[in-house]
Amino acid sequence: MNKAKQRPAIQHTPPYFTNRIHQDDCVRVLAFLLEKSTLGVKLENYYLASDDDPAPMYEVISWLAEQLNCPAPIIKPAARNDTQNKRCNNQRLKDLGYVFRYPSYKDGYGEMFHG
Repeated sequence: MNKAKQRPAIQHTPPYFTNRIHQDDCVRVLAFLLEKSTLGVKLENYYLASDDDPAPMYEVISWLAEQLNCPAPIIKPAARNDTQNKRCNNQRLKDLGYVFRYPSYKDGYGEMFHG
């Protein structure tokens, strides 16, 4: 939230996607996988613990700024060699039965504003 208050310069086009997970979901995912393992469920080598909404950073910070009644971020030019623009897919974790308490950034941050 501090970043939104600072009116940062953020790439808008093309969208710079980010992945996040609420701290409560992060802990719950670890407990969920530990429980499955303890019960003898065969687990995959890895699971991506990221919420259901890989959203563009500009969108996330703009939404936070709006909630905080701050100015929107400044649009900056796209980075040329940006390799961090990935959208993680948590489907393997959900197929195992995990249900996110906070499936999007709006759910997690929204609780702080409207909780």
